[in-house]
Amino acid sequence: MIDRFQAFVSGITICYKYIQKIKAMEMTEFGLKGTHVMCIFYIHHSEQEITAAQLCQLCAEDKAAISRTLVTLQDKGYVQADEKKYRAHLYLTEEGEKLAR
Repeated sequence: MIDRFQAFVSGITICYKYIQKIKAMEMTEFGLKGTHVMCIFYIHHSEQEITAAQLCQLCAEDKAAISRTLVTLQDKGYVQADEKKYRAHLYLTEEGEKLAR
């Protein structure tokens, strides 16, 4: 049982590391990181308006990490919010949509 658990955890860890490498390689030319990718992904694919609080849950990140990520994405012109509150609805700009595609 312990050997199977160790193999499972090792396999998941290796997969996670490869996913992180792929995100980093693809986003280097844009100056973005893995968390940026996930935020853009979830905003782009959301069927309804999405907030920073929802991104925290979807990305499995804390509030501070999502806030920093959104500031970077807004500074680069990929994301906009309809107001300056934590529960504001987020959407991609035209540049953000191009990046998401």
